[in-house]
Amino acid sequence: MDIIAKLEVIAHNKKIEREEREKYWAEHRRKEQLKKELIAIKERELSGFKSALQLAGRYQKAIELRNYINAFEDQAIKSNSLTEKQQKWIEWAHKKADWYDPFIEAYDLALEGANRDTLTWQSK
Repeated sequence: MDIIAKLEVIAHNKKIEREEREKYWAEHRRKEQLKKELIAIKERELSGFKSALQLAGRYQKAIELRNYINAFEDQAIKSNSLTEKQQKWIEWAHKKADWYDPFIEAYDLALEGANRDTLTWQSK
């Protein structure tokens, strides 16, 4: 009987150890999953912020471009030297500003395939 009782105690202790190991690894997996989810959330937040910052920069540059175009036109009108060539350039420049502006992003066949953020051609 002593041997059977000892074997039962050993078996019981092994069962408890196994359950504790399983609990430990389950908790470890849960913490690792939470860590991965937190990293993913942080990456999305940073990516979203970078995107907003990039769009804000494009918006500011579009405003600067429009201000330049308007100043160019005003100067030509004031000096009574606005030519047809300059008027065509002004129209062209306004279209490019509308293409670049993140609120408008007008279609421009000549710039199809260009990346608005990097102002480079997108590789296919």
